[in-house]
Amino acid sequence: MKSHEYIVICGLNRSQVGRLLAIVASILSAFIIFSMLKVAEMLKHFNFDSHIPPSLLSLGGAGTIYLVLYKLLDKSLWRAPLVGRALRVPNLSGKWQVHGLTKTEGGGPWEGVLTIVQSWDKVRIVLKTAQSQSDSVTASIIYDECIGYQLLYHYKNQPKMGEEHLHAHIGFAEFWFDENLLTAEGHYFNAQGRATYGTMTIERIAHV
Repeated sequence: MKSHEYIVICGLNRSQVGRLLAIVASILSAFIIFSMLKVAEMLKHFNFDSHIPPSLLSLGGAGTIYLVLYKLLDKSLWRAPLVGRALRVPNLSGKWQVHGLTKTEGGGPWEGVLTIVQSWDKVRIVLKTAQSQSDSVTASIIYDECIGYQLLYHYKNQPKMGEEHLHAHIGFAEFWFDENLLTAEGHYFNAQGRATYGTMTIERIAHV
């Protein structure tokens, strides 16, 4: 499985972010090209060859700068606290200790490790237990100014070899995070192969 796009509900619209990046890229491009031409003009007074090849000017084009800005935002800038709050995208990346409780008949407590790999644009959520592994298929993050951040995702579960009594299935999980993004409480529902449900609490144990 690979990382996939996720939806941010009640966050800053990604198209608005794209327009803002385009404006910033245009301003920076104009400044860079103007500066390059000014330097070339100054070099003429010192008898230097001040011809600037078109390929060099193109590096300062708005399109190139936009791609660089987008890459920076997607990989690192969104993690900055001020930027993250402005975008209303929480940094959930890391490993989380899971304490689960299956509430259907015959169920009981179980443990696992939840790993979240996240960029501004994509996410992957993997839950590993002693018996199986779940991989996210779709996900969304909801921002609520009163409650905080909520993570919802749909997953596919595959039992490990030797677990003949378990079947591959799909499911849905939902978490509510505390203000510091260190713990969360949630629940899950399984279907199409395993009709079970239960609750989970998770605690961050490492950042990715």
